[in-house]
Amino acid sequence: MDSQVEIDEEQAQAVETGLSRLAFSGDLVVAAYGIISLSSWYTSTSRSNQTRDEWKKVLHQLIRLLSPPEDASDESHRHTLSQYPYHDVLIDLAQTLAVEVSHWRWELSKQEMVELLELLVSLYCEPLIEGPARGGMSAALAVLALLFNDYPEITPQELEASGTHATEGYLQEAIDLYQKKTKTYNEQHGDFHKHTSKPQRAKRRPWRAQSTAILCAMNRGYLERYSEELMLFGLAGLLDSFAEVQLGEAGATHPIAQLVAAQLIRIPITQSQTTTLPWVLPSTFDLRLYTVDVITRIVSPSPLGDQRTQLCDEDKAALLQYLSERSIWAEFGHQIIMPMIKLLNCANTKLQTQCLVALREYCLGISTFDDESESYPNPIDWRFIFSFDIPYQLVKIVEGASNNELESRAVDALDSIVQIIPNADEEAIRIIRNMLKRLILDGLFETFAIKIVCKAGDSSFGFLRKQMVALPEILKIGNQADVQIFQYLQDFCRSHNKESGFLALLLFELRSKVDVENPA
Repeated sequence: MDSQVEIDEEQAQAVETGLSRLAFSGDLVVAAYGIISLSSWYTSTSRSNQTRDEWKKVLHQLIRLLSPPEDASDESHRHTLSQYPYHDVLIDLAQTLAVEVSHWRWELSKQEMVELLELLVSLYCEPLIEGPARGGMSAALAVLALLFNDYPEITPQELEASGTHATEGYLQEAIDLYQKKTKTYNEQHGDFHKHTSKPQRAKRRPWRAQSTAILCAMNRGYLERYSEELMLFGLAGLLDSFAEVQLGEAGATHPIAQLVAAQLIRIPITQSQTTTLPWVLPSTFDLRLYTVDVITRIVSPSPLGDQRTQLCDEDKAALLQYLSERSIWAEFGHQIIMPMIKLLNCANTKLQTQCLVALREYCLGISTFDDESESYPNPIDWRFIFSFDIPYQLVKIVEGASNNELESRAVDALDSIVQIIPNADEEAIRIIRNMLKRLILDGLFETFAIKIVCKAGDSSFGFLRKQMVALPEILKIGNQADVQIFQYLQDFCRSHNKESGFLALLLFELRSKVDVENPA
């Protein structure tokens, strides 16, 4: 696919005309073989004979051949795909799509670019990307990422080190192709490692995209091994460029965000080791770290940014589902938590619920005790949580919860926070008691006691019940606020005299501290 031939113009035109007739045949199978051959022909002739309109025509035909019929159900889509006699035809169509996309025409108008991207994004649905074409479709998505974003280059040191140890055959082929392509590029344009300006990096994008497309088309072993990594990279890269790729209407759900959210949770990459894409990106480029970074930037953008290019709350909630994976929180929790905190009080219930789930995962990730030393988690973590007033915010969420799930998620999040508090720590006790005072003065104590602490049963909230009972002992008679708090606790005990369970136990212990008799 990467070889080039030289023939005269008349011969080239004759070949192109013949292949075009096949590529745009009314027969689906003939058209598939024809478009694959036509794309290979253009590549072999350095694309010197392919005009912008011809490129668009080929890309549109590839999209048509990979798309379901209009207004077709999933079943009819499967029927259409089954018309290809061999899986290899479908695989080659997807790989050809990656090659054609890599030759993106930058002279397209904004409207033309948007229309093409909308069509490409629409391809990423079942059953196409769950079947034999998944590898090629992953490659096409990775190519788009390389076209629209700048990424670190593979260093000469890494290339030199690659020759010092044995490697898999498909990886050696990838190394050889990279060396060949790099040599050609440097001869034509100079050492790209010295090209640091933005325009110079932009010129590198097509070369990297085309090299990756050729690698995936020529090296099936590589494509099979790194199909999921290519998909992960492509999804993250497409999301990274969504502000530039302005699909959809302002305020509505964004097709790229919906695609990324739907596919990320299906990628079986949850192991703790670095996830890489060799000879496309440097070995130090962790795809999961990149994905997490992109999502956190997208869901919590700078307030100074263009509001028209920001995702709606529904899209943000969908993306945050990917961050609910426990293994991701264990490694990247400190990077993710700040955007979640900023979104805790958002108006969208679904997004708020996802933030509560994320907060709980973060706290559970840092609450694991060391079995040997039985030491508490790093105290910075629980102080960090309280520094943003999160426990108080959670009580307010429970107070105003519009549904049971939101209330339950807020209680679970608070429970996970309590688990990371060192119960014997004097500073922690002081902070908890001050929060209890504030809850009383702000009219939230009853919600805290009934809907959270006593409703949860015999859990880590026992520590909070203990501090509630001890609160009257630290109140000062001469302090007006403390007098008000003491009076509230008396009224609270008097107004609840027929309770049961943990609330009855709390009231029994509290009444003796505020001079209220227990009912007979």
